[in-house]
Amino acid sequence: MNKVRQSLKALSMTPVSDHSYGYLILPAGYRLNHEEVTASDGRVVTYRSIQVIQLQAGAIEAFMTDLALPLVMKVMDDFYLFDYGEETDEIYRSFFDYISSRYEHLIDKKLNSELIAQYFTRIEAKFPAKAVLQVLDLGSGSGISAIVKKENPTWSRISLYGHDISPQMESLSKQAGLQMLNARTLARHEDYYFDAVFGSYSFHFIKGRTTYELIWQKLRIGGIVIANFHKRIGLENALEFFESVRAEVALVATYGKSEIYQFRKTASPFISQAETQDIIAGLLHAEIETGQLLKYLIRYALLPSYELEGSLVFLKADVVRLKPFFSFLTIATWEYGSLELYDKIYVLDCGGIRLEFSRENRLSHEEFNPALLIALLIHNDDDRSNISPIYFPIGESVRVTIRSAKLKLLFEQANVDNLSIESARATIFANSASYMGSKKSLRHFLFAAIKSLVPSSYVALDLMCGAGAVSSILAMRYPTWVSDAMSFSRILAVVQGSGFSTAKAELVLEKLRPYIIQNLLEAEKWYEPALIAEDDAFHRRIGPDNKLAYSEFCRQYAFDNPDYQEHYRVKQSQGQDVPFELFAIAYSNIFFGVKQSLQIDSLRYAIEQLQDPGERIWALGAMIATVSAVGNTYAGHFAQPKYKDAASLSDNEFIRLVEQRSLSVLSEFEARLRAFAHESQSKQLSLIQPIDGPWPKAVAGFVKKFKTQNKFVYIDAPYTRDEYSRYYHVLETLVDYKYYNLTGLGRIPDKKSGARFRSNFFTRDVGKLKREFLGMFTVLLENDCSCGWSYSNSAAADCLEIIYEVVARTQCSVESFEIPYEYKGQGGRAPKQIKEYYIHFSPKPK
Repeated sequence: MNKVRQSLKALSMTPVSDHSYGYLILPAGYRLNHEEVTASDGRVVTYRSIQVIQLQAGAIEAFMTDLALPLVMKVMDDFYLFDYGEETDEIYRSFFDYISSRYEHLIDKKLNSELIAQYFTRIEAKFPAKAVLQVLDLGSGSGISAIVKKENPTWSRISLYGHDISPQMESLSKQAGLQMLNARTLARHEDYYFDAVFGSYSFHFIKGRTTYELIWQKLRIGGIVIANFHKRIGLENALEFFESVRAEVALVATYGKSEIYQFRKTASPFISQAETQDIIAGLLHAEIETGQLLKYLIRYALLPSYELEGSLVFLKADVVRLKPFFSFLTIATWEYGSLELYDKIYVLDCGGIRLEFSRENRLSHEEFNPALLIALLIHNDDDRSNISPIYFPIGESVRVTIRSAKLKLLFEQANVDNLSIESARATIFANSASYMGSKKSLRHFLFAAIKSLVPSSYVALDLMCGAGAVSSILAMRYPTWVSDAMSFSRILAVVQGSGFSTAKAELVLEKLRPYIIQNLLEAEKWYEPALIAEDDAFHRRIGPDNKLAYSEFCRQYAFDNPDYQEHYRVKQSQGQDVPFELFAIAYSNIFFGVKQSLQIDSLRYAIEQLQDPGERIWALGAMIATVSAVGNTYAGHFAQPKYKDAASLSDNEFIRLVEQRSLSVLSEFEARLRAFAHESQSKQLSLIQPIDGPWPKAVAGFVKKFKTQNKFVYIDAPYTRDEYSRYYHVLETLVDYKYYNLTGLGRIPDKKSGARFRSNFFTRDVGKLKREFLGMFTVLLENDCSCGWSYSNSAAADCLEIIYEVVARTQCSVESFEIPYEYKGQGGRAPKQIKEYYIHFSPKPK
């Protein structure tokens, strides 16, 4: 007989129908007056973290007056539970373990079964079209729900899971046939999302928000939570939570002494296609078929669409935003001629973006900027005189008309913006469009979207700036600050702005030259044999023998050489001791030539001697761009060497390798620094200033600095679990310049030692990823920051769910723009067609 059964026997626990005794459940450490218990014909049994006090029913009230704990509830008629503060969960866990062996004798099993059957009927009726319904029994007890489901085959669509805080109850539920999920699995596992969550005589045990937050997170949009509240116990707590997340709340039935409530996770702020068509119909000034119009709006991304359970939904704000556009739609008449006569119905040319609206040709994303077009179409006055037609192929004969004078002004401004964007310096770092999810090709789209929503009076923060592609366009309009967890990214973003000149560049070059020579002369002594061998290899005739010889040279003069490793350990112990040699030891013949590596080290030493912080940051920016350009990499990525063995290369590949490793780092650096200076003094941009990351630190600093100003924060968080600190470790090492422990073929700093930043966005745990986004947006919106978020429909987290949760948490407003896009992933993966979104959250007015 196990301990639980022994304890129950010692207490002479009786069947549920006999209520001659009552049981007080107290913490094990609670001090009792045992003489008083004995005097009341009582007993005390300690079980794990609880004491169970058996008293005659008539003595309960008198005994309880001496307790310091407030009574919370009486359950199963005989057990008295109190407010245990932080110990509540553990007390409940021990209590249910304690009663588990006689649980079904203590409850009204028939009443529970009938209630659960009601739940199943309601759940099935709520989702008539779904083939499989994922349903969670929260507080599953002995697994009665599994028995109820087995007894009725009509509920075969329900895939049933269970959760219980009591290990003993969990075991009983498993035996009954439930698939049990503990709290950790429930919270972290991406497969467990539910159409419905129910509780049978269990929700009155839920205290605070934690459990409710977990099940709400795991509930699909449109899903329901349904539970009974016996004698309304716990109802106030439940209503407080579900009303705070804007659930649809309904009292659906009463059952015995219980009220049954249903809480539905509505799609707000999203609306269905039918609701969208109803709104459009109310905004139109002509009898146009709304279904056809909606298809057109979706096709050309004029109305962003999101997928929910196989259907498209829309943000209500996005639909309403098009009201001016809808108001100008009219049925074309024959006096304007048939649309069949037009090959090119309308051509819009804005600074290199050419939009051709025709009946046959679908627009490609290279030619199309829906955010700009929406801005042009909706910013109209009410004066409809002097109108000229702009034709759109909606149905058979529909046209848009806009006052031409206003349109001309809008187009002229769009031309100015687009030409400025085209000349921005987003290409100075790397030619790869996949660099850190580069937004280079989306700059026109993003600028049009941001400009339409964020006034010029705001101050901007590019929170995860990457290479600074968006930083440069923000600086066209706003005072701009930048941040990133990686320091080299902040530097790249800063040098996209103003604040440097050709005169300053020449001054910096003069300051650097003597230090470069000093470090080179000192360092070359140790590498003289390698430099001679490299020069000889680069000047031989191309052929198998030379490739083999060069391959052997690369193995001999590289980090794998024990002499190099010992030399690295010596430098590691000395720190930044002259001469600088980190790249020569670690990355020679891996990403760079030997001579190139020594030039990188010497240039880095010289930059370290600059006393002016501004001069140092611009010099480092030019150096980062140079190192990225001369390195042998996969599209600018340093995760592993591009060429592992020169002997296996074709003649053309070998020639490219030799040409790349023969480039002069110093010459390339000077050219880039001068180019940066020329562009910086030529462009009308604001000064871009850095704030240290990661994001919590950056946001705190930004909010504190601009507490009373209007603030806008742009977020381009990673779309995938790509570990950027691995792809760009060489560039971060260049800035940090520390002799870390290195691992792998790419000589990557060891993450275990804390040498590389690890982002919370780098995770397979979708729940963790979602929580990171929610936490970030909540902090920003609660600090009165407007937020612009770039994300896609193919990214790791579901942006629809995040939008929903952010709005529910913060009561903010949200609207979005969409553009078709070809996404190029890291590591040479094939590109794919996606929807790219710009999602804009505005904080709730105070």
